[in-house]
Amino acid sequence: MALLDRQIKQIQQAGIRYAQDATNREKTQKELDKGIHGDPFKIDAPDRIASNCRIRGFRETEINKVYTNKTFALERIIGANNELMDITFLYKGAAISRSVGRVVIQSAEGNGFGTGFMVSPRLLMTNNHVLKNRQTASNSFIQFGYYELTPGNTQPPVQFRFEPGTFFMTDEALDFTLVAVQPVNANGDAVEERGWNQLHPASGKALVGHRVNIIQHPSGEPLQLSIRQNKVVRLPESFLHYETDTQRGSSGSPVYNDHWQVAALHHAGVPDMDANGNYLLTDGSIWNRSTQDISNINWVANEGIRISQIVSHVESQLSTAPQSQKDIFAQTQLPPPSFLDLISAQSNSWTADDTEQVLAPRMVMGDDGVAHWTIPLQISVGVGQGQMPAISHPTRGESPASASPTGGLVSVSNADIERFKESIKPFGPDNPYYDAEADKAAIKAYYPESLDNIEGSSRKKSKAMFDMLSDLLINTHQTQLTNYKRTRWDHLYPLVDRKEAGHLHSIYAKPNDQIFDPLETILNEVELEMELEARTKELMQMELSREDLQSELDLLESSTPFNCEHVVPQSWFNKHKVPKCDLHHLFTCESGCNSFRSNLAYFDFEGFDPEDSSVSMDEAERDACGFRDGENRFEPNAGKGTVARATLYFLLRYRGEIGGDGVRLSSESIKTLIQWHNSFPPNEYEKHRNATIFTVQGNRNPLIDFPEWIEKIDFTQGFVKP
Repeated sequence: MALLDRQIKQIQQAGIRYAQDATNREKTQKELDKGIHGDPFKIDAPDRIASNCRIRGFRETEINKVYTNKTFALERIIGANNELMDITFLYKGAAISRSVGRVVIQSAEGNGFGTGFMVSPRLLMTNNHVLKNRQTASNSFIQFGYYELTPGNTQPPVQFRFEPGTFFMTDEALDFTLVAVQPVNANGDAVEERGWNQLHPASGKALVGHRVNIIQHPSGEPLQLSIRQNKVVRLPESFLHYETDTQRGSSGSPVYNDHWQVAALHHAGVPDMDANGNYLLTDGSIWNRSTQDISNINWVANEGIRISQIVSHVESQLSTAPQSQKDIFAQTQLPPPSFLDLISAQSNSWTADDTEQVLAPRMVMGDDGVAHWTIPLQISVGVGQGQMPAISHPTRGESPASASPTGGLVSVSNADIERFKESIKPFGPDNPYYDAEADKAAIKAYYPESLDNIEGSSRKKSKAMFDMLSDLLINTHQTQLTNYKRTRWDHLYPLVDRKEAGHLHSIYAKPNDQIFDPLETILNEVELEMELEARTKELMQMELSREDLQSELDLLESSTPFNCEHVVPQSWFNKHKVPKCDLHHLFTCESGCNSFRSNLAYFDFEGFDPEDSSVSMDEAERDACGFRDGENRFEPNAGKGTVARATLYFLLRYRGEIGGDGVRLSSESIKTLIQWHNSFPPNEYEKHRNATIFTVQGNRNPLIDFPEWIEKIDFTQGFVKP
């Protein structure tokens, strides 16, 4: 059955339910028309009204008045005539929209679009008629952040694959699908940073007479929002009927109450029909499927599946399922991040002034009579039939005019250059390169005394030492940077990685070789980012398959190397954002050398002497930064002790992420790193880095503070467990 056929089947069933409920709907509307004198028990079920009160935070004494003072109940509970909204309604809507995406459907039956939304850090919900089986889900994907920055200027989306092998459940009758989303995409974006919508199992999130709001991708268009003129009219069986503006492609959209809780899963429009069941157009004529698009039908209402019914169904289906599946679904009960956390997800270096400026709503009245609020999403609210407000999100920390397709800078203004210059302050009495006395006090306060009092055998001690240090580094890593550009431009080049003379030095180069100016390095990378983003935009507009597009993007990224070396290559930890931006293993590196090392493991070639230019080696290539061979191994010209300590730090901080495969990082590799550590002890440059990173991230590299501890730690405890 083709996608359109499945959709029409759902429309037919929705139309039948709507027609059968006509008498009850008329009675309900009469009661609503009475206003505060209406009887709430004739509008909705008493248990649902009580549940709604609890969800909204009413005290039990107030809830009891529902049963003793029905006038109070209708005025306070239904609130049908109240059009005043707290301003946070707009802020929360801006934030929660990050969790709603466009489902790009690719199946043997044909391609199309739908809408889906995250309901946990891993699970996405959409319709069964959008993703009907595992195979379709495997071929399809979700795109977040596809919206208009300005009219006609759309933001390229952030794309994730589905992982139906991890979790997949669907039901045709309730028309829902739950599917796992890959946790981190090929670009290192974490899906949980999009936020999610908690699935409240209790009934009563939207009562008859309440307003509902829908965030959607109608017909695959950029993200849009329908708010406030959408009233719940009835709740037949497992469904919810409401009047709102939706279009084809909106299937799978979340239906929110005014507290931005998901009340239903939108799945079908209710068509206007004649006595014979023919669909009617707005002029009363019969719709002709062979010549007219489905959007030409006169829609009289919409239907969604109640979330409480879906949760109940899933829990019953999981009763005999493996515990791992139950655990995944249980995360749908996790409270999502606060709306302020969601809005600030793209940057963690804002000040309070920045937040206040961005969150302050601005209203501009357009020539078309439409009011526009920027908060930082843009909602266009018009008066009249068929208005469909549009959403856009200016990139956080940048004005809409300077936001690029991928969230970077499309141009560098004089103000940007001045800001970069200001961040690169000269070292001197007012800005010491390294304050040994202050750092000594910081070190003493950072490490617990228990590290010196570990009892047991040597093996037990080394494991305990690893565990204690690992816990310390994880728990004190209070500021976890996730914006890779800002990490480099705001921290690494202006301060962290500079030498005392003020310059940057390529990590693998011998002294006085490959020295860089910090400002020129930043501007060079900005230019590369601009080129990368322009080419990315071109690729996004080409008709490429998902696999070909990803391949082109990966090739493009690898062909534009920056002057930043990850001592632990990104491919080793799947480009997860936090380790990708951890300053302890980021170093300045000449771009050609960065490419030359690639993701090769460190190795100590016998007889390699970087000072002896006459040395030749079988199967080894010589470069200004070191040697590498055909066995995926690399030995640097310099910086051996520094990169050894950075790699071992990574094992402590991100235990279970890397190592143990015999190629990237093995037990033999650890011996080499320990040898380099002992041969090249920490110098003032490393101590400066460690102290500076401590002020940014909150954690330290203990091998710089206490080099002698290296013999007391079993670093293999940090390897990936088999």
